[in-house]
Amino acid sequence: MKTCSMDDCEAKVASKGLCRKHYTRLWRHGSALAVKTKFVPPAEERFWTKVEVGLTEQCWLWRGWRDAHGYGEFVVEGKRTRASRFALSMSLGRELERHEHALHACDNPGCVNPSHLSVGNHAENMRQMSERGRTSQGRRTHCPEGHEYNEANTYVWKGWRYCRSCNNALRREQRSRCNRLAAN
Repeated sequence: MKTCSMDDCEAKVASKGLCRKHYTRLWRHGSALAVKTKFVPPAEERFWTKVEVGLTEQCWLWRGWRDAHGYGEFVVEGKRTRASRFALSMSLGRELERHEHALHACDNPGCVNPSHLSVGNHAENMRQMSERGRTSQGRRTHCPEGHEYNEANTYVWKGWRYCRSCNNALRREQRSRCNRLAAN
């Protein structure tokens, strides 16, 4: 039984002294040693194909996949990252540290314009959100019944604010309902 003429290949000869694998490579690529590799463009090149670039002062919108909150998502070296974070990294010429955030001056989660982005930390991001009224907690000054959220009338449970007046009224009604049922 003849074996392939390629070094370290013990497969049976198919044609021209080569096994099926090496003969196929020779026929397709012109060399028995050639291995077809998938060409993947660099991350920067792939990134810009998904951006709608406008004027410098305008938002540059991400046209790729977005998460539920409207932030662009981008895959770099098999890891998913925010598109705005990647855009800021490219403009800075370095990767952002884990604790660093890409803060949007324009409040548009789909914007990847580097001139609208800056580096900050979580506390700065939360402060900006609160100042700009982008949090449900920061926007509301009164409960749905119209009672003001102030220190005396508000309590926090599991991160959510509750109105003491409304809660007390609900408890009074529940007690009276229980008393009526017990009397019957």
